[in-house]
Amino acid sequence: MNILFISDRFPANGGIETVTRTLANAFVVQGYSVVVCYRVKSKSEFVDNRVEQYQFPKTSQSKRIDIYSQENIDFLRNLIVEKKIQILINQHAFNKYYNDLCKKAKRGLDVAFIQCHHFTLFWFMYSKPRIYLPVFLLRIYGFLATLHVTSMVIKNSDKLIFLSESFVKQCKKMFPWKNLNSVIAIPNPMPSFNIQPINFSQKENIILYVGRMAENEKRMSIIIKCWSMICNKYKDWKLVFVGDGPDMEKTKKLAKNLPRTYFKGYQDPRNFYLASPIFLMTSSHEGFGVTLIEAQNNGCVPVAMDSSSSFHDIIKNGENGFIVQNNNKKAFIEKICLLIDNTELRERMARNGMESVKKFSVENIVEKWNNVISPNSTERL
Repeated sequence: MNILFISDRFPANGGIETVTRTLANAFVVQGYSVVVCYRVKSKSEFVDNRVEQYQFPKTSQSKRIDIYSQENIDFLRNLIVEKKIQILINQHAFNKYYNDLCKKAKRGLDVAFIQCHHFTLFWFMYSKPRIYLPVFLLRIYGFLATLHVTSMVIKNSDKLIFLSESFVKQCKKMFPWKNLNSVIAIPNPMPSFNIQPINFSQKENIILYVGRMAENEKRMSIIIKCWSMICNKYKDWKLVFVGDGPDMEKTKKLAKNLPRTYFKGYQDPRNFYLASPIFLMTSSHEGFGVTLIEAQNNGCVPVAMDSSSSFHDIIKNGENGFIVQNNNKKAFIEKICLLIDNTELRERMARNGMESVKKFSVENIVEKWNNVISPNSTERL
């Protein structure tokens, strides 16, 4: 089986790149031939040397519209033919430029087209408006835009893959008159699975955030606000941010007068997960929330605001983490304090999380993919 991934950046930058790299590495181990074609070469991470990598000839660091050029269409088409590609996987299903690029490049060729959407279904609701409109009109616009784009993507795809069954259900409610057997859910895999036992006595008094420093998406200001209300009560605890992004300096300014607040920048978060017993998620929206399963895998209990239905695929509230009402800072603080005050509860929930997260292992997720792409699959394209 010959597979070609389309990714905006590769091999590392965020969740999409991590998933692409993880799946590509896993597929070549299984004997598949894998090619990755990308717009921007990003931070270096391990990629199996059997994975072939190509950069589109016409690219721009800032303008994605450049990706949809005749030069790139011809390049991708030639790559599909030369490498005898059978499965084309676009990791940016709802991006018009990538959608049209793939559609034109594969026209007339015998290649199955899978598109993956890595965000919440109603992502238009959270995109920055280009013109000023009242909130209720923005919501109407967001819904209609989602309806239109989703319909086009379904029409152009042999399979459309969401990250959660809850998104599939939402999609089917939007189009009750359509046969949507081509719309399925496959969660993101755990990039690196920890199989070593966790020594909970070596956990430090750290409350952890891992992710991009982008306020509109991640809402780090909520974490800062909540920490400001409890930092004087828990003077032997500290707050640690791991990650980088456009709002790093702005977030640092918000935390300027807060004690024991540290910004570690972009780096491998594994040692931070291992050292921390509590993890915070305050995103305005997420497609899946890989950092939640990374935290659980390392014995770090998540407290998340209920901003994505996919969180419920990961967290069983009160068993392996907490999900509180979105924007409810009081409830969010209460759960953080509950975990700080109760070591036994933290450890029990952490152990539950380490067990439940096994369903997101690379082996289990690749098996789901094999049910879609393998020649003998019952869900064949």
